Amino acid sequence: YKFNLNNSALPIKTCHFDLIIQIWLIRPCQFEFCFRYNENREILKSGMAKLGFQEFVAEKYAGYIITSYLTPSDLKSDFDQFHEKLSQNGQVIYPGKVTDADTFRIGNIGHLFPQDMKVLLNCIEKVLQEMNVSIPVKY
Repeated sequence: YKFNLNNSALPIKTCHFDLIIQIWLIRPCQFEFCFRYNENREILKSGMAKLGFQEFVAEKYAGYIITSYLTPSDLKSDFDQFHEKLSQNGQVIYPGKVTDADTFRIGNIGHLFPQDMKVLLNCIEKVLQEMNVSIPVKY
């Protein structure tokens, strides 16, 4: 049920395996996107964990397209300022409330590369410091 390539698990139903191989033979770059997005996610996951952020979705259900984080109590009253300061630094996060949880989301796909994720993490750390938010953040 899973097709593993380069330690990246992509869920693919077995009956579609032939189609996947045909697509790969025609457009091998499609797999490169998946690997890059996975790499983006791993960089983000590791860096955000070092800053103390907790993911909203359990690891076993997490994908590489978008990553949701619980909003730390340190930021709940000043989340708009956090969001605005990141925006002023050219970084985009997506605020939002999911069910009863305060969360924000960060995209890992599109024209984003590992270096972009590292820049985002540096900006997040810088903004937290500017806002006098302790690192690691508190929940």
